[in-house]
Amino acid sequence: MTVRQQQQTAESESVGSVRPGSREHLWAEYESAVRDWEKAGAAERAHFAAYEFATDIWHRKRDEEQATWRRSREAFEAWRNAADAEDRTEVR
Repeated sequence: MTVRQQQQTAESESVGSVRPGSREHLWAEYESAVRDWEKAGAAERAHFAAYEFATDIWHRKRDEEQATWRRSREAFEAWRNAADAEDRTEVR
């Protein structure tokens, strides 16, 4: 009976399965965990890159809107000053 168990173990290892709890099994679990950790890290880096990209676009759009608002405000103040100057000359 002992011989039969050894033959079954040898056959199962030759097929590619590893006995649970063995060094090979623990090493395979470790490598699997490392691969999962690397995948998670790659996904996190990708999310962060997307976040940085979106943040950069948001800053550009905000700066563009502020510049547009500033130009419109300056144009309005120039018009108002010209209108006030014109009103003053008519009153005199």
